[in-house]
Amino acid sequence: MVYSKTEGPETTGNESTPPDDQARCCIKDAAVLALADAAVAIEDDFSGRAGQPTPMDIEWARDGLDGEIYIVQARPETVASRRPRQRFDTYRLREPARPLLAGRAVGSSIASRKARVITDM
Repeated sequence: MVYSKTEGPETTGNESTPPDDQARCCIKDAAVLALADAAVAIEDDFSGRAGQPTPMDIEWARDGLDGEIYIVQARPETVASRRPRQRFDTYRLREPARPLLAGRAVGSSIASRKARVITDM
C-alpha cells in the first residue's frame, strides 16, 4: 500500500511489488533490532500489568513520508499462547488434493470450505 501519486498523501492505493523487491529484505538490521527492542518492552509492560507472561501480537508499519517505522497495534496473542505446552497436534489429509494456493502457514490446522472471490467493494 502506497500513498497516491496523483491524489496526494492523504489517499492510498495498492501496487504490486516487483519480484526483485519481493526477494530482498525490506528493512535494515538496525530497524529489526529496534523492532525487537520495542517488542520486548511491549511484552514486558503487558506481562507486568497482567501479572503473568503475556505473548503479544504486534503490528508495525513504515511511514511512506518520513520512512520511520511505527508500532501501530499491540494486543495479547490468542492462539499459540493458549495451547498447552505439552500438547502437539498433527494433521494429515485423508487423501491427496490439488493445492489451490501456496504460502506460509500461520497455524497447523487443515480446513476445507467453499471459496468466494471478492473482486471489488
